[in-house]
Formats: sequence, structure tokens, C-alpha cells
Amino acid sequence: MSNPNLLLELTHHRYAIPAIAELWSADGCKLVTLIYRTGSSEGAMKQTVIALMESAWMMKNPGYGHPARPEYILTEKGRNVGEHCAQAVALAKEQMAQDVAFDKWSLPVLAAILQGARRNKDIRAALPSITPRALSQSLASLEAVGWAEKTLLSIHPVKIEYRPQEAGKQWDSLLQHLAEKLQT
Repeated sequence: MSNPNLLLELTHHRYAIPAIAELWSADGCKLVTLIYRTGSSEGAMKQTVIALMESAWMMKNPGYGHPARPEYILTEKGRNVGEHCAQAVALAKEQMAQDVAFDKWSLPVLAAILQGARRNKDIRAALPSITPRALSQSLASLEAVGWAEKTLLSIHPVKIEYRPQEAGKQWDSLLQHLAEKLQT
């Protein structure tokens, strides 16, 4: 897999991956439909839509819909990752991990662990912009859903290692394909 930082472009907003997945599946829809189908709040989805439009993942459907209630569609960049976003949403639902899967740092941290980063310092090296608090919260969340396992290697000095669990390993090929698409 390439750099886990690539995933941050998609995971920065909680509802970005579900929104792209919905737009890819439905071939476009209105804001209210995105809110309903992703379970987001209106404010959160508005922020996500603005961010996705600024990043050229989606756009208003030209010549379709009312100016006050436009329909949104994916750009070429969004269509490029749409299928993988839909697969991510389906896998998160299958594992009952939607609350964790699309947090800002969950997938990038999981990608780093899947790439072989086992200790906190290795994960921070792979994701230099992550704060210690965000890393701790993400690792705890990954443990809670069974994606990673924490192992105490030694007590003095304390050495902890994280390894992917079976549920986390199911994300490996999907995250690799998604990272490849993000590089193009």
C-alpha cells in the first residue's frame, strides 16, 4: 500500500466516504437525500458537501434541479473512487462498525497498522499530522471493533504493539485499491 496519508483527503470529513458512495450508487441526488441515506445531520452534510466540492470530488448537476435545491453528482475524480467508497460503506455495515469506520483517523491508522506499523512511534511516523490524543482514541476505537489488538510486550519500559485482527485485515485490499485510486 502507498502512503496512509492519502486516505486523509477522504476521511477528513466523517460523511465524505458515505456521501461519495451514495452519489456513486444513485448516480446523483439532492442534499436531503444524502442526509437521509447517510444518517448525518444537515449541518454535517452541508460541510461535507462544501468540502467535497472544493476538493473537486463532486459538483452541482448542471442544468438539473432548482437553484435552491440542486442535485449533486460526482466529478471524474469522485467517480474514480466511488465504487471503493461504496465497498467501504458495505464492509463497515457488515462489521457493524459505521461509527468507527469513517472517523477522521480510523482508516488511515488501520492502513498504517496493515502496512506493518506496530508501535505508536511507527504509526506517528506514517501519519505525521496525527496528534497523540487522536492516535490514542483511534487505536482504542480500532480495538473496540476488533480491527486491531493491543499487546503488552514489556512492562518496564512499557512497550505496546498493535496488530491487525481478522476484521481489520478484511480492509487491507480495499484500502490498497482506494489509495491507488487516490494517487492517480
